[in-house]
Amino acid sequence: MAIDLTKLERLRMVGGKLQARCPACAELGRDTDGDNLVFLNSTDGTGPFACSAYQGDAEHRRRIYALAGTRSKGPPGPAPAIHPRPVCKPAQPLPSLRRMGRDGLCQIARSRRWHETSAVIGMEILVERGQLHRADIAVGRDAYDSWVITDHSRLAAQARRMNGAHYPWIDSKSKTLTQGGRMVGATCIGDRPEVWLTEGAPDLLAAPIVARLAGLDFERIAFCAVIGANPHHPQLRSADLAHFTDKRVIVAVHQDENRVGQDAARLWTAQLREAGAEVQWFQFPDGCNDLADYLERIIGPQVAEAETPSPAPSPAPKTPTPCPEGFCPACWNRKIVAVIGGPTCACKPYVWPKWTPAQIAAATSLADNDE
Repeated sequence: MAIDLTKLERLRMVGGKLQARCPACAELGRDTDGDNLVFLNSTDGTGPFACSAYQGDAEHRRRIYALAGTRSKGPPGPAPAIHPRPVCKPAQPLPSLRRMGRDGLCQIARSRRWHETSAVIGMEILVERGQLHRADIAVGRDAYDSWVITDHSRLAAQARRMNGAHYPWIDSKSKTLTQGGRMVGATCIGDRPEVWLTEGAPDLLAAPIVARLAGLDFERIAFCAVIGANPHHPQLRSADLAHFTDKRVIVAVHQDENRVGQDAARLWTAQLREAGAEVQWFQFPDGCNDLADYLERIIGPQVAEAETPSPAPSPAPKTPTPCPEGFCPACWNRKIVAVIGGPTCACKPYVWPKWTPAQIAAATSLADNDE
């Protein structure tokens, strides 16, 4: 059994494997990125193949062969009959999304206790990439003004209220609008060599703001978030992992007291390294639980107040804001926010801790057990 490569779209080599758009997904209008179909041990269309979106689905594999299959040996035979396939039930559509304006970004910054000017400039990059929107989210009989993170694939989406309050009825600050445990932003990685991987919507918003304060190049960094992850089965999906090959990944680990965030990050690290990524962890100072807390600490209200001009007719000269404990004073004086020796510190190269074989084996064992 073999696949006729001339019948495939977007055929290319990625990480040493032959990839293409899955014809069975394409006839349903899916796999717009063109990377679901993977040939496991060949580059000529022969041998085993799989669709990353329908792993283990024999009917889906038969449909792929019906659309693009050919005989690998013997005289050519008649082309396989292609019968109309019933269209599967569509996923629950997302609410109507609106472009997030500057006033909305300021409202988010106030609800998160972030300095508005710095936060807005950082979050605008997510708006331009189609990862941050505004929508009215229906919960019960009412609809609530909310901000929504997603990407152009619409495979993952999560909403939070603009004022930071809980949604009634579900008694939660967040509402996941999709199913399947997919990642927001994986399809936005493209050719960017570095990826910041966060957990949850607030950390995704904080990531570009922190990158801007560190003076990093936005165009080289993609921002992704894992949302709605099951704490008992937090594995990353293979369709998302395919975008991380040969990337440098910075994981913003949640410092949870019950260690759920740390355990999930160790599992993701093992999966990402197996997919061919170089993985490092963002280093937080003591007292910071996640990237959103880290951002509130460095540009929270205390910094905003220091930057507000005094209404006095003859204001005294401003005194520089003292460098917070745990941050690099030299970088702070150059208006760069960085933990001493951390990934954004410009004073000296950061030496990332290397995993021991025992740690890697433990993480891999955890992934196997959760499956």
